[in-house]
Amino acid sequence: MQRFKIDVVEDEEECSKMLTGYLRRYCAEEGMEADIRIFSSADSFLKDYAGGADIIFMDICMEGTDGMTAAHKLRTIDNEVMLIFVTTMAKFAVEGYEVNAFNYIVKPVDYYEFRLKIDKAFKRMTDGRDKLKIMLNGEQHWLSHKDLVYVEVANHYLNYHTKDGETLTTYGSLKQLEQTLSSSMFARCNSCYIVNLSYVSGVKGFDLELTTGEVLQISQSKRKQFVQALAKYFGGNI
Repeated sequence: MQRFKIDVVEDEEECSKMLTGYLRRYCAEEGMEADIRIFSSADSFLKDYAGGADIIFMDICMEGTDGMTAAHKLRTIDNEVMLIFVTTMAKFAVEGYEVNAFNYIVKPVDYYEFRLKIDKAFKRMTDGRDKLKIMLNGEQHWLSHKDLVYVEVANHYLNYHTKDGETLTTYGSLKQLEQTLSSSMFARCNSCYIVNLSYVSGVKGFDLELTTGEVLQISQSKRKQFVQALAKYFGGNI
């Protein structure tokens, strides 16, 4: 399951709650996870935002700094984030092309219209997100999540073990890598390993058996959390 960061900038509390509810409903239907932040003004959003969101919903007509002005300022901070305007009249969104807006939603917001537009946004955004970029000898390599069996850290180096039996080694932090991987597809079995749960064939005590025939050790401190993640995975919640 992929995890997304979404910001909603909306000064009408009712609309803000509706958008948040629609987002949670969509994610539940599509098997996604989202961290949603709410901002009641463009000024509070701009003061806080330093990049990192996947999607921003921006109301155009707000007290204080309006959404279009905020969008221009946003683009000086983050030129890549997907921007979707929320407006009472579609004509107000025409200027959106100047700030590279992906789409707009007209109030009052209907869920099924919302779903069609957000579905396009997620599909556009997820192109290539199921792959890891790894630097090997100064060159970029892309590794699909589904081909990654587990990652092992040793002396500040990460060893990526693939389903084809290859081991790709690069300098890095397991903690930082963990933040980029889906928490519903990957889990730590101890301080040295992150495992792709789809390759787990069994757990016997503190032995973790993989479909590749390898056996990894589960630490006592990680066992409960790992088994819970495994149960959730095979319970079909991703």
